[in-house]
Amino acid sequence: MRRELEEYSQVFVPPGGGDFAGAARVLKRRRREFLKRMERPVFVLGAMEEPGEELDWFFSSRCAVQSPEIVYLTGINQPEFLLFLDPTAEGNERETLFAPEFDAHHEFWNGLAFGLTPGRGGRFRPDPTLRALTGISDQRPFSELPAFLKALKKRLRDRTVGIEGEVCDPFFAEDLGKQGFRTVSVSRAAAAQRVVLDAEQLSAMRRAQALTRDAFLAWAPKLPAFPDENVACRALEFELLSRTPWGLGFPTIAASGGNARTLHYVRNDSPLRKGSLLLADFGAKWGSISSDITRTLPVSGRFSPLQKLLYGIVLDVQKFHRAQVAPGKTIEKLDRRAWEYMEFLLQERFFARGGSAERPYEKSSAKKGPARPHGISHLIGEMVHEGDAKREYAKSPLLPGMVLSNEPGLYGVFEMEIGGKRVREEIGIRIENDLLVTEEGCEDLSRGIPAEPDEIEALVRGVFDRKGEPC
Repeated sequence: MRRELEEYSQVFVPPGGGDFAGAARVLKRRRREFLKRMERPVFVLGAMEEPGEELDWFFSSRCAVQSPEIVYLTGINQPEFLLFLDPTAEGNERETLFAPEFDAHHEFWNGLAFGLTPGRGGRFRPDPTLRALTGISDQRPFSELPAFLKALKKRLRDRTVGIEGEVCDPFFAEDLGKQGFRTVSVSRAAAAQRVVLDAEQLSAMRRAQALTRDAFLAWAPKLPAFPDENVACRALEFELLSRTPWGLGFPTIAASGGNARTLHYVRNDSPLRKGSLLLADFGAKWGSISSDITRTLPVSGRFSPLQKLLYGIVLDVQKFHRAQVAPGKTIEKLDRRAWEYMEFLLQERFFARGGSAERPYEKSSAKKGPARPHGISHLIGEMVHEGDAKREYAKSPLLPGMVLSNEPGLYGVFEMEIGGKRVREEIGIRIENDLLVTEEGCEDLSRGIPAEPDEIEALVRGVFDRKGEPC
C-alpha cells in the first residue's frame, strides 16, 4: 500500500513531507481542530486550475498548485477540489469533498491524479486512494453541488455559511448569495490554526533548515568563481533542489552591489564585481513547509572595512531581536524596538564617526518611528509569508509553536572616511534566520547556517570545514 500511495506524490503532500500511510490520521486531526473553531458550516475553496492553464504559452512547476488551506486540511495538491466542513452535522456528513471526475487523457499527459469514476445509476464511486490518504469518505462530483446546496439551505435556519479561500473563486460567495445564503469569511480563523505549527509541520521545518544549510555550505565556497548573479543564483538553486523533491519555497534572490537595495530584486543578471557584496535570499521546501534564509557575502571572500562595520550592525540587531522574542509579545512592538536599536547602533558606530548615508526609506518611515525599510518578522508556515495578508497578526501576542523570520537590513548609499580615504558603498545587507517561539523564549532554527562575518569570509574562501566551524 505504501508504494501505491507514494506514486501520488505529485498530487498529494503528506503532512511533514513524510509518511504517506499515516497521513490520514494527521489530516483528520487537523480537520477536527478546524471544526472546533467554526460555529457554522464552511466551504474551503480550492484552486480550480493549475497556474498557467489559462495561458497556453505559460508552463509552471507542479510543486504547489493548490491553496495552502486545502493542502493543510487534505494534503491534496491537485486543482478542482472543494472541501465542505460542517460542525453542526454528525458522522461522515461533517466532511464532504467535491472532486473532479477521472480523466484518462489528462492522466496520460500529466501522471497519476485523483478522480471519481462513474458507477451504477449515474452515481460516482469515491476514489479509494484519495480516501486512504485524506480519510474523507464522502466524495462527490461537482455535478452534485446544486442538489447539495439545495438540501443544505433547507437544513440551515439562518442560512449562514463560512468561506475560506475567497481568492480561489471570488464569485463563489456571490453565487451562494443568489441562492439565498449569507456568507462570512473565516480566513482569519483558519490562518490562526495554521500559524501555530503542529509536530508534523515542525518536523518538515527542521528538515528544510538542515538541507538549506547543507546547500549553502556547498555553494558559498564557489562564489568567487561565478561570473554573474545568474550563475550564482542557478548554482544555489541546484544545491537546494538536488536535496529535496518538494522544490523551492520562493524564487531565489541573488542581488549584488547596489542591486541589493531593491528588496524583491528579480533580474539576477548583473556581473559580480570584485569587492562587492552578494545578497542571497533563498529557501527550500520539505513537504509543504519552507525555510526562509538570507545571507550577505563578500564576492571576493573579504569584507571591506565599511562593509564589515555595517554588516556587524545588522547582525547585532538580529541578535538583539532574537533575544527579545517570547510568547505574549507582539511582532509590532518587537519590530519597532529592533529598528530603534538599529538607529542607535548606526549613530554610535557610523554617524558619530563621520559617516553619512542616503537611505530611500528613511524619511518616509521616520514619521511613524525609526527608519524602517520592511518588517523584521513575518510568520512562516504553509506559506512562506503565512497568516493574514495585511499582517494584522502583528498586533496579536506570539504563541509557542509559531515560526517567524528575523531579518533586519540596511539599504542605501553609505560613505565614511577610513584610513584617511573617503569610502562610498551602494549597498544592501540583510541577514535572515527563522525563529521558533517556545514556552520560555525562542529557538533559532537557522543557527547552523553561518552568519558571523569571520565565518562567512572563511566559507567563501573555502577554509570552512564541513562541521560548520572555521578551519
